[in-house]
Amino acid sequence: MTFTAAPNSGMSVARWVVDEKPYYWPGTTDLYRESTLTLENVQKDRKVAVEFSKAGTYKLTFNIESETGSTLPSVQTSAKLADGTAADLNAVPDGAAVTFALENLGSNYTVKTWKVDGKEAANSGTQKQFTLRNITGTHTVTAVINAAQEVTLTFKAVDAKGDPINADAGIASVTAKIKTAMRLPAAVRSAIIRRLSLLLR
Repeated sequence: MTFTAAPNSGMSVARWVVDEKPYYWPGTTDLYRESTLTLENVQKDRKVAVEFSKAGTYKLTFNIESETGSTLPSVQTSAKLADGTAADLNAVPDGAAVTFALENLGSNYTVKTWKVDGKEAANSGTQKQFTLRNITGTHTVTAVINAAQEVTLTFKAVDAKGDPINADAGIASVTAKIKTAMRLPAAVRSAIIRRLSLLLR
């Protein structure tokens, strides 16, 4: 079931209230302020209300930076509203959600993190897109990227006593090549070693 709010000129959605509780974007603590609200699988009476406030618009800036200072690639970017239309970053509506994306980031680069106003965004992850919700002011969104590096890991096979297994035994070593933009965490290295140890038995 979909509800549509139609605020008067100069007004915008302040919040939706469902069953007398503020409605948030699923899985977040960000107020949901879009003009339409959809409730799935309605099997009982529900109470839905919408509140309005004076509308405003805000300017957003979208930047890309390299953590290491290396030359940045030419990347096609996009910024879209929740309905999929292109966002005018010079006049983003009050309460809107904007998804920023790196459309053609090549395999030689990885996203390290996303920042909002110079601070790492909570749970932003390393995906090629990031959504800023419930916009109520001017912000700068930055994607921090790194050039990927190929790391070669070589594992030598040993017997139960720790002595190397010679080539005549059929297994001398195993080599794995991994593209990464950072040093592998110790837990990841240990997991790889354990897995290869099982394969070499």
